[in-house]
Amino acid sequence: MIKSNKKAIAFASVAFCGLFAFLSFGSLPNIAANAIDNEYDIVSEKECEIAANKWLVQNYDDDTVIDEIIPVMTGEKITSYCVNFTCNGEPNGYIIIDSDKESRNFIPEFSLSGKGIYETLSESAEISNTFATSKKVIYSVGNLDYAIPINREGSVLYSSSNETITKSALKHMDEQIAAKKPSFVNERTEAEKKIYYDGFFSETDMSFNSLKKLCNIDGANSFKPSLMSELRVEGGFSGNCTPTAATNLFSLHVEERWGMGEFFTRQEIYNSIVSFGKWNQFGELGMTLSSAIKGMKSTARSIFFHSLVSISLSSDGWDKWEESIVENIPILTAVWGLKNNNGSWEEVGHAIVGIGYRVYDDGACYLRVLDGWYPSNERYIWFNSDYFTDKEGYSIIIL
Repeated sequence: MIKSNKKAIAFASVAFCGLFAFLSFGSLPNIAANAIDNEYDIVSEKECEIAANKWLVQNYDDDTVIDEIIPVMTGEKITSYCVNFTCNGEPNGYIIIDSDKESRNFIPEFSLSGKGIYETLSESAEISNTFATSKKVIYSVGNLDYAIPINREGSVLYSSSNETITKSALKHMDEQIAAKKPSFVNERTEAEKKIYYDGFFSETDMSFNSLKKLCNIDGANSFKPSLMSELRVEGGFSGNCTPTAATNLFSLHVEERWGMGEFFTRQEIYNSIVSFGKWNQFGELGMTLSSAIKGMKSTARSIFFHSLVSISLSSDGWDKWEESIVENIPILTAVWGLKNNNGSWEEVGHAIVGIGYRVYDDGACYLRVLDGWYPSNERYIWFNSDYFTDKEGYSIIIL
């Protein structure tokens, strides 16, 4: 993670994934009933299935079908659903659907290939087959960071960021969210909101959400990212998202563009970036993007005899990010949001790599990312949402 010294300007990460949860494992039916009676109306699982089938028609051209729908919880509320897809019996991506009927956009993120969030975390946590067949539920504990129970009582959770979290640490999170989350202004009129809602969750047309344009950098479809849990410094200390993102970006050049992957392992590249970046991997703070760039520049010069140029996009909007992808330049990226840390909130950044985009007719722009928390190269996040507190990016050119 990347901790920020800036004060949080919005409780963004909560709304982004639908997010943060506390639940006694195995009591889902009662939880769902409570959610409907609480602060806002939620879409039903049936409505969610209708929306997911529309998504299939618009985004897949094969035999992909819905496999299962898993609730994502916040406190005692269902705040989103994770819909898993399969094609010929094999996992083929997922979509997160926001359950709040007042949402400005019902799709915070998706992946067009690979395993779902629950399955990826189950595999990383090595949950037994017996436990994995129990009733499924996903939590979110921070910006793009999900978690699942890893014991039958549900008292211990395992998160995407390779951390173990106790249920007691998440207690009363829903009250804290309500106190901190600013009122979200939905700019649509009542009539527009009904059209948008009906377009997703009824049998009416959803043509406004059709794909408008897309672009990917060279190698985006074939490169498989390394996970933060895989890349570790000497002594086995857990990896960090920023040097992992830098390693994935650098390895994209080494393997896909230079054809030198057989000579240099990703772990060696990771170690070099950490060393040249002078990051204290045993400290509490995550690695900054500036330190990662310093490590990447030295690695390029010292090991590969190349030069590296970084161009800041931190103050620019989506157009500059799109331009970088069109010019075939990957983007070292950080997105900020609030994360729970033992009952308190802090603004934390998560580092990823931008390698493509998809833009839809309703104006939603999704950045395709290599994420050290997720093994697929087809994870897309809703980039131009109001749900991030901050964004930072650098176009990285290796000459």
